[in-house]
Amino acid sequence: MKDFFRGACCAIDGIKYFYNDRSLWKHTIGPWLTLLAAYTGITWVIFRLAGTLASCLTARMDNCPAFLKTLLEGSLTLVATLLAALIVLTTLSTLFEIFGGVFFDRLIEEFEKKYYNTTFPRVPFSNQLLFTLQAAWFGFKTALLFLILLLLSFFLPFAGQLLLVLFVGIRMAYSLLFAPGFLRGQGIEETKEILSRRKMELLGFGVAVYLLQLIPLMLPLTLPGMILGAVMLYNGPIPALPRQTEE
Repeated sequence: MKDFFRGACCAIDGIKYFYNDRSLWKHTIGPWLTLLAAYTGITWVIFRLAGTLASCLTARMDNCPAFLKTLLEGSLTLVATLLAALIVLTTLSTLFEIFGGVFFDRLIEEFEKKYYNTTFPRVPFSNQLLFTLQAAWFGFKTALLFLILLLLSFFLPFAGQLLLVLFVGIRMAYSLLFAPGFLRGQGIEETKEILSRRKMELLGFGVAVYLLQLIPLMLPLTLPGMILGAVMLYNGPIPALPRQTEE
């Protein structure tokens, strides 16, 4: 169990390092700005459609009292507000993870260079594309496994949920650990081979990541740190503090 808890601690330690080192925060600006632009556009479309619908309906209510028109317009505005809020609340974590994938390689590179003095090789574009396809296929299989185990948990309440946490957790651990491997020119199978003797650490890290991402709306705040936790798990303990840490 010692290895299990060591792996779980990597997830927590990664979050601590991220929030203690302000120089790393800039790598979350891209995902947040992308999300802001996406949600601004979605909200504008929702309110524009609600306004158009209100105008069409009130135009047909010439014989109705004015307060009914006002009530209709207010009701449609309220519905539009609730719909926009629902979209944000239900998609925030997922979209942040998707958009963050474009920017988080830079986060890993800076963290490794600063704390591990890592020098990354140049990875050809063809390999980068192959790695992206490998990660997408791995993610699809993870989603399929999640659905199967989720259905199983309805029939086997405790055992099914335990299997869900364990199997999906370890696959989530791998999905975060692939990025440091990709930056070194290593495919999924190579990364798995490197980590093949550290199953309990992987399991501990994966369970911690799985449980942390269940906290509502917390993934955008914890994901960058969990990515750093994966780097720490991949490389081992940080050998020494960097010469300068931005305060």
